[in-house]
Amino acid sequence: MIDIPDNAYPRGRGRGKGKPLLSYDELKVQIALGTIPPEYIRDQVYDPEILDNLANLPDDNVRKAVAAHPNVRLDTLMRLVEDSSTPPSLLILIAAHPKMSVEGLHKIATHKNPMVSEEAKGVLFIRSKGSIDIQDN
Repeated sequence: MIDIPDNAYPRGRGRGKGKPLLSYDELKVQIALGTIPPEYIRDQVYDPEILDNLANLPDDNVRKAVAAHPNVRLDTLMRLVEDSSTPPSLLILIAAHPKMSVEGLHKIATHKNPMVSEEAKGVLFIRSKGSIDIQDN
């Protein structure tokens, strides 16, 4: 387990409580140095704007933490879907996110990787309660 810097949390508060004291720029540096694990993003970053900025970083573990975050914005998820460098494992995670739109799921469902497309089709099927046709053409 990586130690989280002492200054990452407000004084007098324990882990998982309060707002982090780290700005986006400080987070970016700490992530690059490997001193903040992706779990920190899940547990301590709540601002959708910071999550949006973190999604631009090249670290796939950071992008996965952002994509799974409940406060991530739909436009951030869609930007990751549109990004050709987004790996299949991240697209699968994005497809399962409750904020992912039907339009985004349809886009993911056309992905060339069958694991990615099947995940999106499965989510579409579940959301439709079985009333859609998701057969391949």
